[in-house]
Amino acid sequence: MIKKSLIYILLFTACSVDTDNSVEEIIIETTISSTSSSTTNFTTTTSPSTTITTTTTTTIPKKIFISMDHPSEREDIPSSNEGYGDFIERLPGYEGDSIQNLEIRLAINELPDPFRTILKEEILVVNGCHPYGKVLFKRCVYGVFDPLGYDEDGNYGNDWSLSIWISDRGLQSGQLNDILLHEAAHAYSYLRLRTCKEPGGESYRNLAHRKFGGEENLADIFVYYFGGKWTNYIDLEVLAIDYRRWVGEMIAYCDLYNLEKNT
Repeated sequence: MIKKSLIYILLFTACSVDTDNSVEEIIIETTISSTSSSTTNFTTTTSPSTTITTTTTTTIPKKIFISMDHPSEREDIPSSNEGYGDFIERLPGYEGDSIQNLEIRLAINELPDPFRTILKEEILVVNGCHPYGKVLFKRCVYGVFDPLGYDEDGNYGNDWSLSIWISDRGLQSGQLNDILLHEAAHAYSYLRLRTCKEPGGESYRNLAHRKFGGEENLADIFVYYFGGKWTNYIDLEVLAIDYRRWVGEMIAYCDLYNLEKNT
């Protein structure tokens, strides 16, 4: 299995793949702090017993990856007839052309719901090298979820808030579908699970973090749940039945919860 490097920033998530490095970074809004990466290996079978082995490694960060659905279907982004192409090309780190953007768009269309709908309607998907990720890692990584729109100086609030970035390196890795699944899972966690609360009042995002060991592990669990295989933080032969049931019930509950909340 190819090893990868991912970066998690509270409201800014980046993923990378390399042959010999993995790292996790946490940035809390305007206060920056770094932690060494924690990689959790889940060894599971379909039998009732599940063994979880945890190891911790600290290595040098490498890259970030970004992609953009072109044209985006977000209402707050101008359409291609209104100069959307110019808008995308002005984004710092944009790497796309018509073929790369089409490849990403086709991959988005193949995502399962609710991820597909979120990326087509609420998320800006960019083919490029995320500006802040490049500063942090000194070069591009495969994927980034950036809810707040960070620039190269770490300032947020820019036009690319609520965006997923897929770099050329991510496209060339041959793992676009699983990279996109992982980043879409971060978007789903941020937009849906964060506001979905169980009857006792705690968000399902918090519940899922406790169950699976944090945001990056949760994103990898979603990759396995939807049939992917290429992950970084957890390594499974198959997603255990109890995990699959728990995730399925969470999605169903939160779909209904958010529907009722918005009506």
